[in-house]
Amino acid sequence: MIMNNQKTFFVIIYLTLLMVTLAIAIIMFGQYRYFKHEAQELAQVKEAYYQHVDMLKRSLNASMISSDEEEQELDSEKKKITEENNFGDFSIDVDTQEPKVEFQVISDDEEHRLKQIKSSLRSKQQPLPQPLPIVTKRKRIARKATSRVASPSARYAPQRDFVFSWPVDLENFWLSSLFGPRKRPNGHVEFHHAIDMAATKGTPVKAAATGKVVVAATLPGFGNCIMIEHNHRYKTRYAHLHRIGVRVGQVVQAGQQIGSVGDTGLVRKSGRDASHLHFEVHQDGRRVNPLAFLFS
Repeated sequence: MIMNNQKTFFVIIYLTLLMVTLAIAIIMFGQYRYFKHEAQELAQVKEAYYQHVDMLKRSLNASMISSDEEEQELDSEKKKITEENNFGDFSIDVDTQEPKVEFQVISDDEEHRLKQIKSSLRSKQQPLPQPLPIVTKRKRIARKATSRVASPSARYAPQRDFVFSWPVDLENFWLSSLFGPRKRPNGHVEFHHAIDMAATKGTPVKAAATGKVVVAATLPGFGNCIMIEHNHRYKTRYAHLHRIGVRVGQVVQAGQQIGSVGDTGLVRKSGRDASHLHFEVHQDGRRVNPLAFLFS
């Protein structure tokens, strides 16, 4: 009887240890699957981050190359204009738009011949020719040079007379979408009039500059949205917020927290969390590239 009880006791202990071991194995396997999935998502996010950083670098390099090309075009245009406006001893200074006179040393024979020509003209009462075409051509060429050189920058680059600070701290986000055309999941190409800063939900959002809150509400597509008027030319919009921390009419200072990052409104979701800040800059009523003002 005692032997049977001991055998039963050992069997119970064995089964208990086996069940505990099996439960631990199941838990460990579940943890392994979970962390493997998280590592894969982290690798995808890291790859997307490096892709957008590369896009940003290419965009900045393209703008720098464009500026160098415009400067080279300006130099070549000035050189061409200067060559076209040389009239013997007269030439046009392209930078100051004033005629220049160059003096040359002539020999005695040439000076004597010039005196004879002048005396002959006076005897016939013929006036000396006046350099009037110089002024006329100078004005025409000046307008031509201005139109050729200034038009590219006027068409493609906003006027950088205002500087904004980043609405989210640099270490807390990565650029998930830039300003410009982008393809939607259905294949349709649309123009994105802002930059998107992907960050964890609840990350603080700050005012990019001092101004007055003119919108603090939930809007279709934008979700929880704030718009700040900085002066008669500039406004900024902060959309898809998780929380709005200001009210309409409130004056905020640059760097003051006005809300937090969220995923409200119409957002594009590629993973489990679509939280990001949609940041726009309005200049004279039209939306322009915010990076032109954030990198000034």
